[in-house]
Amino acid sequence: MPGLHESCLDAPAILANYAPQLMLREFSGVFGSAFDELLAKSEATFKSRHERGDRGGTALTIDTQAPLCDETVALRHDTFGNYEAPYVAQFFVRGDMWGPTYDLFERFDYLVWLLSHDSNWLPEKPRQFLIEGLCDSRSIFSPRGDNPFFDGLWRARGAKSFRWTKLRKDAWNELVSRALETLGVEDSADRIGAAILERGIIERYFRGGPSAARSGYQARRGRYKRPLVSE
Repeated sequence: MPGLHESCLDAPAILANYAPQLMLREFSGVFGSAFDELLAKSEATFKSRHERGDRGGTALTIDTQAPLCDETVALRHDTFGNYEAPYVAQFFVRGDMWGPTYDLFERFDYLVWLLSHDSNWLPEKPRQFLIEGLCDSRSIFSPRGDNPFFDGLWRARGAKSFRWTKLRKDAWNELVSRALETLGVEDSADRIGAAILERGIIERYFRGGPSAARSGYQARRGRYKRPLVSE
């Protein structure tokens, strides 16, 4: 498309919003210098805020200190800006909350994709970081029809009270299989489903306690209610 290349160079932040994988140095191509400049400006801005004693964003980082850059460029930073993984994963799958968003798939679909062979082209460090971020996302599970797995999850008072029945195991496998079908990816639903559970996704879902878990979607005879706060 005429002018598209120039427009992308003039607005690298918007480009990163629509194609966050380009922020990874291995895939930046001709836009690498523009992304480097974008990151440098962000680092300088956040350093200046820190020097002024600005404590904004400390609740989002792994060390409770101010972030080292904006989360929109964190994928390019060596330590992901010191952000906790869910915030970077949120940008990767949805884009900047204040800018254009794409939300092509559910967060669970992205998690399935990241654990599939189809995502093996991603560098291992950011890939694992994004997997961890989605596993800790409060919005990882979105209801899809009358699914016994969701019903059991939202009726449980915690991870220890959640029980795997045959019906729920079948529903879980169906959930993963449906995600693969939606993505158009051929891979083993059993392998990916097991890999997700091995990462303790049920326990992590309840990590904030029953009230935090129940502030998400609630099952009532196959009808689901959106939470007041999604993230």
